Order: sequence, then structure tokens, then C-alpha cells
Amino acid sequence: MKTTIITIFLMFFAILGLAQGDISFQVRSSGELFNSSWRNEQTGDWVLSLFDDCAAYDSKLWKYADKSDKKVILTDGTNNIIISIGKKNARKREFTIGDKKIMLSEITTNTLPDYPTADSTAFNTKLWTGEATITGFISNLPEMFQSGRINVKCCVSNYIKAMHDQFNARVGKKGRFTLKVPLFGINEVHLHIQDYYVPMVLEPGKKYFVMCDWRSGGAMFMGEDARLQNELQGKWNVISEAHSHEHMLNDSSLAKRSRENEVKYQNMLSKLQQVVVEHPTISKRYRDLMRVANRYAVCNMMMNIDCISLSGNIPDETDKWISKNGYLDPKMPFALTEAMGLYLNMRLSYEARKIFNKYYYLGPDQLLERVQNGKLKLDNDDVETIKLWLGYEKEEKVFRQNENKDERVFLQERARDKYHLNNKIIPFTRRPDIKAITNNDAPERTVMEKAVLDSLFGDKRVYQFALSTWLMRSMNSRMDGLPKEMYQYLDDVKDTALINRISERMELYAKMKNEEYSEIQPSLRSVSDVEGLTDGKAILEKILEPFKGKFVHIDFWGTWCGGCIQQLQGLPRLKSELKDYDMVYLYFANNSNEMSWKQMISQFDLYGGNCVHYNLPKAQEKALEKYLNVQSFPTYFLVDKHGNVHNMGNAVMADVLAYKRTIEELNKE
Repeated sequence: MKTTIITIFLMFFAILGLAQGDISFQVRSSGELFNSSWRNEQTGDWVLSLFDDCAAYDSKLWKYADKSDKKVILTDGTNNIIISIGKKNARKREFTIGDKKIMLSEITTNTLPDYPTADSTAFNTKLWTGEATITGFISNLPEMFQSGRINVKCCVSNYIKAMHDQFNARVGKKGRFTLKVPLFGINEVHLHIQDYYVPMVLEPGKKYFVMCDWRSGGAMFMGEDARLQNELQGKWNVISEAHSHEHMLNDSSLAKRSRENEVKYQNMLSKLQQVVVEHPTISKRYRDLMRVANRYAVCNMMMNIDCISLSGNIPDETDKWISKNGYLDPKMPFALTEAMGLYLNMRLSYEARKIFNKYYYLGPDQLLERVQNGKLKLDNDDVETIKLWLGYEKEEKVFRQNENKDERVFLQERARDKYHLNNKIIPFTRRPDIKAITNNDAPERTVMEKAVLDSLFGDKRVYQFALSTWLMRSMNSRMDGLPKEMYQYLDDVKDTALINRISERMELYAKMKNEEYSEIQPSLRSVSDVEGLTDGKAILEKILEPFKGKFVHIDFWGTWCGGCIQQLQGLPRLKSELKDYDMVYLYFANNSNEMSWKQMISQFDLYGGNCVHYNLPKAQEKALEKYLNVQSFPTYFLVDKHGNVHNMGNAVMADVLAYKRTIEELNKE
């Protein structure tokens, strides 16, 4: 739980490009012409960079056909551009590019200076699909990486799945790369280069040119839509300092913490206003992005406190704050920030759960009232058990408010014994006839969730977006098309782009359902391989027998696990990096429906001669996970050629090259 909350918080820092510190492009003047970058002071744009072996101009890299201190001729193999270079005067030079003279100023600061004029351009709120192209160049690339051993990846927030889609590109020997990124509307992304992030906001159909400096960890953008990207690299990005919770809290502590976060949110708005005063020309899009990203991030932190609430609920005043500030603004792109997608999912789940509990949970007091009113007939032993249950619940409310974990556990265990929780109350609540009573007259879950959507979103366009998100999530969670009872809601979606998105997903799952999965069958292993085995160690040894002398990559995952699915997207790159080794990819699915299991194996191409899948019975899977001490999903292990098992944690896909280096070292033994 602690990990989840902190992960969301750090993820938000990454959204703003601050997870690894300030992102700033460090171009220090060396006095050398062919190690310099130049900007147009009138427009504020980065126009030209001259390096020893190439030049950056007009959003691409050029070779030199000729080069001197007074003139360079740039060539791309087809076209030539002649650039005459005037004398330097107070860090300015007059350049003649083609037949056009232009005065440029040398870039000597850590970031591009403020743009000279204000920009009131608003975000395009249209939803449409398309591909953005990022062309880049990494300067000062260490020699060890100049042999094509580094990848750049772009993480795009998927508002429907509330996770990242990842796209990769190999960096060439001279530090150059081109990356194609499919988008649905305007999206924030993270361009991830080794250990630092470059924050960007991409628009479908546009082309972006970036120069990343390996030494300083900074970036500069040229050409189309460069202004916002450059502003995002500045040192004065505003972040919300919402508190990350580290332990369970009672209601009064939660309310206090929520008020502290409210104050910090207001301080953030004040800081943003201060930024606007100090940088009066900063663009409207930057200001809007900072406001929206921070607002949703704080809403997510507020929503998350139900996970560390001793009572299991969000305090009323916190709930009111969330309701007031957690709105979807129709004047902003819906897919802009990942924080918005997370918030939408958490809010819908929380509100639906409240309604669900109201209908599906009759506590001991309600049951006892029905008995006393003659509406429910139970024997005397059952009535006494209900009274025990009621006593336990009342005492539970007391120890739930105790923030001292050890004392709370002690009180809880004492109450368990006192009220015979394990041998009387729990078996009673699980009886089919009692379950039938507590589930009486409740509406369908989908009806409840739809009612929540209807109550939360009044604006028609916002409502259509939220509704389509809900429908898509329903399909993704089931790995199947829409259930029949949800077809009626499709008529409420009018936006063509949203309709197409839903239709594509329905067609995909329909196609997957009709397939025989013949291509994946060779990779599926029968549970008969380990029939009768109950010990985790014995199960693992039996499964690994055919792979002696090989490296085995083990992945514990589940079809229900969003993080697992996200990591699976990096598998093609992993296989590509490890293609020179005799690798076996061994997957253990946890608590996964067989149909969903097969669909995901097919969808993510997790099959082939070196892929092996097990979907073990629950007892055997549990024994195996206990033996290997699997605490979370996904978790990765590596079995070396000598049969030694190495716990690789859950970050293999985040640093594939480090994983490859581990295998290289083990291969020497």
C-alpha cells in the first residue's frame, strides 16, 4: 500500500520531468564556434547548432559539405544550404542562411531564456488518432554507447488503462534516433533516456526535433510545437507537495493530513502565480498544464487515503474537497495528463463501492433489526451469533482508530477470541442462506456504476469521455467484449473518435474469442507435468528439468495485474537484447481465468519455441510463490546455466540493459 501511494506520487514527479532532478539543457560557451547553439531573440526559438561533425538546423541534422569559421555548407545528400558566419560581437553573430540575413544570440544559459512575447494559444481539445514523430540527437554520448547499445523509450499515458504504453527506438552510433508514437488526442509523455526523463506534450500528426545532452541531462527543441516543450525543461516547473502517507491513520489524523494537503495545493497555486509574475511571457498551455496536472495529482492523493484509512473511508470534508476540485474541464484535452486517468478510475471505483456496500452488505445491526421486526426468522443460536457479530463490530470501531500498529493488532486479536470471530461469526456470514439475505434486492453492479457516472459528470462531452473510458475498462478487465447488459449504453456515446475506439476494441476481442489459439498451444504446458506435487521447491525443480544448462527468465504475472500487462509491452525489446543467449522465457500466471490467460498470451505474442506458460492450480501456484518469496506482481527471477535462481525484483523491464549485463557476467562463470 505504501509502495502504491509513493509510486503514484513519484510517477507524477516524472510526469513533470522532475523525478531525476531539474531537466535543463546545459550549453556552456566554450568560445568555440563548432560547439555552439544559437537562438533568434525576436522569436525566442532555437535556430542553429554547429558541432564538429554535424549541424542542427530546420529540425534535422546535416553533414558538412564544406566547413570554415566564415562559411559552412550543409548537406543532407540531396539539398545544400550555404550559411555565412559573421564576426562575434557580445555573444551575437549575423548569419546569412541561404539569401536571408538573421542576427542570432548564443545560448549560454542552462535553459533557453524566456520567450520574448506571450503566447495565448490554447490546447486543442479534439480527440483524434494519429502518430507523432520524434527525431532526436544525443550530444556528448559516451564512447561505450556509440556502438548502438542504448535505447530511447517514450512512455505515453493511456487514459483508458491508467497506465503507460511504451514505444522504443534504438539510438544509432552517432547518437541519432527516430521514434514513432501512436496517440489518441494530445498526450503528455516521458522521453526516457537511460537515467533521466525529458517531459513532452505530443499532438497526433506533428513532428518534433530534440537535442538531448548526455552530460547535463537536458534537452532543447527546435521547429514545430517547440515552445511548450522548451518551457517544460525549465527549472521553474511547479509541483504539488502533496504528502505521501507511510502508515495507517485514524479519521482525525486523515482529516488533519487532508487539510495540510489542501493548504499545500493552495501554496502551489500561489507559486504558479509567482512564476507567471516572474515570467510574464510564459505560455497559456504551460500554465494550464501545471494547474491541471497538480489538481489531479492532489485529488489522487486525497482519493488514495481510503487505502490507509483505519475506517476504510475517506473523511467527509476530504470527500467534499475532491468533489469540488476533481472535475473534468471540457476546455482541456481529456487525454492530456495521466493523473486525470488515474483520478477518473479511482473516483468511479470508490463511489461505486459505496453504493455496492450499501446494497450488498447488511451488517449485524440490520439483521438483528429484521429479526426483531419479524421480517427475518432465524433460530436462537443464529440470533446469538448475530449479537456476537454486533459486539465485535462495535469493539472493532475502537481499535480501528488506534494508530499504534502493535497495540491495534493486539486489541484485534483479543476481540477475535472474545467474540469467537473465527469459529462462529465468519462461518455464519459465509452460509449461503445468510449471503442470500445480505445480497437481497441489490441492483446489478453495472447499473450502480452507470448511476455513478450519471451523477458525477453533467457536461455532455465530459460524460461521453467518462462513459467510453468505463466501457473500455470493462472490456480490458474482462479481456472480452462488452457484456450484453452494457450494450444499451453505447447509444450515449456520440463522439466519432470515441465510437471508433470502442468499436476497434470490441472487434479485437471478438476476433480473439473466435480464434482457436493454435499458434500458442505449443507454449502452453499441462498441469499434469507437476501432478501430485505440493512442495514449491519440488514443483520448480520439475518444471526446470528440461532447461538444464540454459538461462531461464521467470515471470510471475496475472491477467488481472495492470503493472504486469504494462511490463509485457517491453518484452519485444527484452528478447531483442537477449537474442544471442540461449534463453527460455517461463511464465507463471497467478489467479488467472483460462480464457483471459490465452487471450493475453496471443495478444502480446508471448509464444514461440522458447516461451513456456503454466497456469497452475491455486494450491501449487501458492506453494511455488511461497518458496520463491513472491510478494508482488510482476516479479522476475533468472535461472543461470548452473541452475542457481536469482531474484531480479520487479524492475527488469525498466532497465533491460542492466539485466543484460547481469546475464553477461553470469555467462562468464
